[in-house]
Parts: sequence; structure tokens; C-alpha cells
Amino acid sequence: MRKLLISTLFLVFYSISTTGQIAGIRHYTISDGIAGMNTYMCFQDSKGYIWIATSEGVSRFDGTSFTNFTRKDGLPDNDILRIYEDPYQRVWFLSFNGQLSYYSLKDNTIHNASTDNFIKKLYVGAGFENMFVDSKNRIWFSSLGNKLALLDGERVQQIDLSDLITRDCISVSEDKENNIIIYSGFNKLKFDNSKNTFVIKDSTIEGSVTTFFGYKPGIDCFANQKIIGKIESGEIIPLLEFSETDIKNDTYITSTLHDSLLIISTTNSGVHVYELLPDTRKVYQFSVECNVISSILDKENNLWVATRNDGVYMLSESFRSGIYYNPQIFDNKTILTICKIGPTSFLVGGTDNSLFLLENQKIRKINFRLKDNADIGSIIDIYLDPFKNIWLSCDYGVLKTSVQDIENGDAKSGVLFDKISKYKFNSIQINSDGNGVASTSQKLYRIKIDKHSKAQISIDSTFAATGIRILQSFSYDKSTILYSKTDGFYRFKNKNSVKNININKYISSLIIDISLTSDSTLTLATDGEGLLFMKDEKIVHHVTTKNGLPSMSCRKVRHMNDTVLVCTNKGLAFFAYRN
Repeated sequence: MRKLLISTLFLVFYSISTTGQIAGIRHYTISDGIAGMNTYMCFQDSKGYIWIATSEGVSRFDGTSFTNFTRKDGLPDNDILRIYEDPYQRVWFLSFNGQLSYYSLKDNTIHNASTDNFIKKLYVGAGFENMFVDSKNRIWFSSLGNKLALLDGERVQQIDLSDLITRDCISVSEDKENNIIIYSGFNKLKFDNSKNTFVIKDSTIEGSVTTFFGYKPGIDCFANQKIIGKIESGEIIPLLEFSETDIKNDTYITSTLHDSLLIISTTNSGVHVYELLPDTRKVYQFSVECNVISSILDKENNLWVATRNDGVYMLSESFRSGIYYNPQIFDNKTILTICKIGPTSFLVGGTDNSLFLLENQKIRKINFRLKDNADIGSIIDIYLDPFKNIWLSCDYGVLKTSVQDIENGDAKSGVLFDKISKYKFNSIQINSDGNGVASTSQKLYRIKIDKHSKAQISIDSTFAATGIRILQSFSYDKSTILYSKTDGFYRFKNKNSVKNININKYISSLIIDISLTSDSTLTLATDGEGLLFMKDEKIVHHVTTKNGLPSMSCRKVRHMNDTVLVCTNKGLAFFAYRN
């Protein structure tokens, strides 16, 4: 989650500052209407519909809602592995049990072996992996069992290749002379028209072509132990050597090529995007906690990612304008927090006293010290107050410096931080009048900033701790503090705490973070119930996964003009807020 959070935050802020756009991530799950969480492939047909192959049927997305198709609707199997479209406006479904079916874009119905006799003849006894349409509009289906099924109009021919190849992965393509070419394992085969059969042309394919995947018929990418490449006009064309990437060989699954953009899906490090021309460079990485099966770009250049057991993610087309930051840049530290301190400047905090400045897309490690040279541990949170003071909430206390000191800091002597408190505050918030509030797990503190930007922190002795820890505190106005505990949401005013009972009608989980919109509406991030908007002590809106949140478990909520950004345990979401 942290890798995704940080890379996405960089992407969001970079897009805002340079292009005026925000890169969006939508997470589609069964709560949004998708058929199943275990997804294999996304595909866009000629009419613009997005099709998703899942273990529980096929989902079709029209941009607003999902329509699901299962065995009840004519599929021979709910477990669909691949989806392709042929020139006859038929969207084919390659199922796990080896039975084929298609959806006709002309009559909007599913055809199977019961309704079309030629489909019944296409069954070869093994699951199909790929599909290819040649120059004669004949359709070749390649199977897991070294067999081919050829559909020419409604004439069907089955071809058994077991005597020629021993590997199941088969890629069918066509060379410049319109000869049908097959790659499988160590072998290259060519169709001999005079003998009406395939013959081996090369049995020493270097490195072994081991993995094939095509996002549309006839375009296959592959990987072996050395390269990621493509099959074009019957020839192997290298695209990228593994040594040029940070991907381990055993984590690779699939890749797709869109113009000069190579999208690589891996088992445990998400999706890696490389631009091949004019120079090879990594432009983005999207990490999720589950295995990524495949990914495609649709006609609007949105990136669709199919995952194992976690539904489908969609990244808006502006993801390409983002920049991926390799963990090595941050000394391989775990990144815990990020804060924008200038138009193009961000502070990044992590484990082991690690603090970095990201400025104009360049990373600089901040060497800092305390007067007592004490260790501060991990930097949990970074807060910029209205007076451009920077507050670091660390394992062993709270530190304070300024934006000016950070920007003008001497690389040799480092930036000097004042240690304001020995306690680790879980929240700090200061208003434009210089009054603020901070809290530890048991106590509330008042903060006062004077005209010289000096800070004073004093405990609020009128607040009585109940033994149930404070999660978050927020200075609502000069006389009112809002705070959340493990047992509810409270308003502290005139030395008295009053529990808000209205909120209990909506949630039973913890309120982790509190923020305020421009029209003084409270935004409450919860650990399990999504996002709540509260006005005049009443809930006016409830945002959940049905509205597009990646998860109901929210960690942070922030506002940037009319944009609400929500950090969840499954990534970052954002949406427009206008009154």
C-alpha cells in the first residue's frame, strides 16, 4: 500500500502542477457490479465496451455500469480466461473447460455449441490460450494441449501438433508471404500448404519462448529468461532485455505492446510501463498487493489492470504524464508520509531518520540534526501549518522547522530541527489565527504560534482522559475541538466532552482522520465504513466503494481546492467536491 500511495501521490501532485490534470485510479469490485474478483483479462471491443474475463462469468462495462453474463446466459463455463473479437463483430470467450462461445454485437446474444453446430466442432479437449485472424479472415484457436482449431467460415479443421512440439504455449502469426507461423517453446513451425500440415523450421529458438499473450488477435508478446519481445510477421523481435529492468525473471506474467508503450504485468510487483521510443525508459509502476494477470490500454488510453482475487483497476489516460520513483532513490527506506511544501516541492518521510526533499522532480536527502543529537526513529507524519512551519511527528517526539530552512539547508551541517515535545503526537492541526491543537493517545494539547513564528505547546488540563485512546483531534473553531476515540466521535467545548450519537447510525468503525472543506463541511475518514461528510452535526453524504473508493478502509483525507484525496489501504482515490 505504501509503495502505491507514494508513487500515486507523486503522480497526482506532478500532474496538478504541470498539466492541470489528476491521474485517476478506479477500483472495480463485486460491489460495483463486476461478476467476480478473480479477473484474467480486460478487452475493448469495436463499439467501445470493456469486457472483463473473470472466474464467475464475463462482465461488460459501458462506462457507467456492468452487465454480467454467466452459464445462465449461454456461456459454456463461468471461468473465462481470454476474450477477443473477430472481423465479423463476434466477441469470443475462451473458457477454462475448453468450450468456445461468442457474443454477437449484431444480435446481442451469446452463441454456443448448442446454438451453432460449428462451435461444437471447435472443441479439441483442452483449454484455449490464444486466437489469431489471418489475412483470409480464417480464425486460428491455439490450445493448451498442442492442438489447433481452424475456423474458415463455418468449416472447422482440427490440427494435432503433439508429434512436433512438447510445449503448450502456442503463438500463431503470419509472415510477409502470408505463411502461417507457430512459435512454441524451442520450436518454430511453418504451415506447408502442399502437405496441408505444419513442419518444423527451427528447433533451437534461443532462450525458449515461454510466455505468450495478445491483447488483440495477431499481436503476441512473449518473455523468456533473457528478453521481452514480440512476434511480428512471423519473426521474433526483441523489445527489452531483462537486465534493463528491475523485474525478476520469475515474477513475469504477461506484456502487451501499444505503439511504443510496453506494459509488463508481474506476479508480485504490479504493472511496469516502459516507453521504448525514442529512448527506453520506465515511465510508471502501479503496485497492488495481489497478483496482476494482464493489462491493456483502451481507445482513450486508459490503463485497465486485471488481477487475481482483487477485481479490476482502471488508471485514467493521464497516468503517462506521471513519474515513477524507484525505491533506491529513497535509500530503500519504507516511505510513510508525504507533504507538499511548495508549488513543485514535497517532503517525504520514512523509517530510520529518513527525510527527503522532492523538488522539480529531483530527489535530495535532507541531513538534519537535533540540538541533543537524539535519534527520532521513523517519521510518521509531516504537517505544514499556515505560517510555513514544518512539523514532523516521529517515534520519539515532535520536531519543528520551516520551509525556508529546508530549502536553504546546508548539505554539510544539515538542517537544525527544534524538538518541541518528547511525545509522539498522532495529530497536529493549526488554524490561520495561530491557534491549534495536537493530541497523543491520551491527552490534548493547545498550540499557539506568535507573530515571530515561535510555537508554544501546552497541555489542556481541562480535558479528562477516559482511558480509551484518542485517534485524531481537530480544532473546529476558537472554542471547539473535535476528536475521535475508539468508542466514538466527540465535541469538546467549555471543558465538556459530548459524544455525537448521530454518527453511530452510519458507522461502527473508527474515525482515523478529520478534514474540513471550503464550505465548513467536516470530512471523516473511517477504518471500514468509507468517507463521511458531516454538516451541522448531521451526515449529509456517505462515500463508499460503490462510489469508487478502492477500499472502505480510509487512512487519510485531504483537500486541494475542490479536490478531495483519500488514502486507503488499497491506494489513493480522489473526486471533485463542490458544496
